[in-house]
Formats: sequence, C-alpha cells, structure tokens
Amino acid sequence: GRRMEATEASKKRETELRKIVLSWLEKKDYKTAVAAFQKETGVVSNGGDSDLAEYAFKKGMEADVCVKNYILQWGMEDMQASRYEESYVELRDWCLKLLDDNKCEICELLYPVFVHCFFELVAKQFVPEAKELLHRHRSDHEPEHSDEIELLVSISDAAHLETHSIAKRYLKNTKSRIWLSHDSDRALTEFLHNNRLSLMVRIINQHLDVVIYGATVHDLPPSVRVASK
Repeated sequence: GRRMEATEASKKRETELRKIVLSWLEKKDYKTAVAAFQKETGVVSNGGDSDLAEYAFKKGMEADVCVKNYILQWGMEDMQASRYEESYVELRDWCLKLLDDNKCEICELLYPVFVHCFFELVAKQFVPEAKELLHRHRSDHEPEHSDEIELLVSISDAAHLETHSIAKRYLKNTKSRIWLSHDSDRALTEFLHNNRLSLMVRIINQHLDVVIYGATVHDLPPSVRVASK
C-alpha cells in the first residue's frame, strides 16, 4: 500500500544520497573514507568521473545542502585523520587558558571528547592515528582515567567497537553528562564557532548530554543542590 511505497521511496532517496556522498569523497581523493563508506553502505562507485553537482541536479537534489547534511550525519565533514588531534588540542589548549570558574566545568568535556575522537578514528580505519592520539594525550587524563585508558589501548580494530565493554559503555549505553552554566555554554559555543571546529561541535552534540543549569558557575547545578541538602 501507500506505506510500502513511501518506504521504497525513502530507500531510493537514501541510496541516491549515498551515491552523491561517495562521489564527493572520490572527488576529494579520500581513498580510505571511500573504502570504509562503500563497505558500510554497499554503495557502488559511479566511476569517479560524474560531475557531482550535475548528478545531484538530475536527482532533484541541491548538491551542497544534501551532501553537507548527509556528511554531518555520517561524521565525514572532515575525513583527514589529523583533524581529530588538531581539533582536540585546540579545544584543550583553549580550556586550560580559561579563568578558573569556567575552566573547571568546561574542562569536564575534554575526556569524553578525547574518547570519542579515539573511537571515531578506529571506526574509520585510522587505527595508527587513533593509537597516536591515545599515546600523545593520555597524560591529559591520567591518573583520573588511567583504568579506562588501559582498556582503550586494547582496542585495535573497528570490530572491537561492537564487542568491547568500554566501547559499548560510551557508544551504546549512555551519553556522558556535562553540567554547564549559561556563561560557560556561551563561551564554548562562541569558541567552537569562531574557530570552525565543526568536528568538535558534532562530537559534543552527538555523544554528550550537556545540561545547562544557571546563569553563571555560581548557580549550583541541580545535582549538587540535591546532594548538598
């Protein structure tokens, strides 16, 4: 009936979107990303010589909009592995320069962001880069998170993300909850926007549960209020 037709139409559009994204990745010469994307989606290459804008136009889509939205969904707005470490370091260095009031709570973001950078690199088959990220910056989060970091060290393949206990904890069970005042949230948003750290924006939005609790850090978050009663 109509529901089946709608489902088929949705599947067809999804396939066309995937072909456009694949074409975009091929044009950028992101060979590793192309291979990973094809393996995950089953989409066959268009041959690499089709014009992306023309192809999208023929399918009744606006290339820039559909590709940007879809790439954001897939976490492929930047397939250069180096951008993960560069973005993390830029965020960390900014956090550490903040005044103490805001620094304490915004810095709580760093560890879960670090973990998800590692997971995404592994998922996209950038395992050597993931290991380098872990090796170079684990000291940022030790000794507080030493036990978890040792578990991360044992992950060496994308398949481990489906079965490893720490991967399941971060990717399937619950989002990491972070409390931010409006002041801190505004400062963070402005920093990420002004420095075009779209990778960090997506990781925070996708994997963290950011709770805004009051105007400034002097307004205690509800969890602290309850605990202090």
